[in-house]
Amino acid sequence: MYNVVSTGLKYLHSAGILHRDIKPGNLLVNSNCVLKICDFGLARVEELDESRHMTQEVVTQYYRAPEILMGSRHYSNAIDIWSVGCIFAELLGRRILFQAQSPIQQLDLITDLLGTPSLEAMRTACEGARAHILRGPHKQVSLTSNNAPKSRHRCSKQHRERQ
Repeated sequence: MYNVVSTGLKYLHSAGILHRDIKPGNLLVNSNCVLKICDFGLARVEELDESRHMTQEVVTQYYRAPEILMGSRHYSNAIDIWSVGCIFAELLGRRILFQAQSPIQQLDLITDLLGTPSLEAMRTACEGARAHILRGPHKQVSLTSNNAPKSRHRCSKQHRERQ
């Protein structure tokens, strides 16, 4: 699944397009396990000029990248890759990885798992988000490889057989 989605995103990103709303509902799979990316309503051409501000009202909250949650005025195609990673974790864990009620709670769930970002990583964050992170305790990464179940999806098996 990851290879299929990442190939589609590679095509979009090589054309300079950001999808900006990658989520399970925008990934269509048919009975032959052919996957297609849909709903380009929030898509736009990638802005290379970092001084040009981009909207933060993109990506369904559960799949929203930390830089957007932290108020960065400019972002790259990495936001689409983050979304794919969240979906992949959801497939493996069989639950939404960062299911929060608000963007602040979303950011807290992310830092609970991935740890407190460095000051360098927060350089483009808005003051409020940076202050929120720095006010809290320093969090360590809490990932463990033992927690990820093996995929048992029929499409995963069919995709492996085609390769």
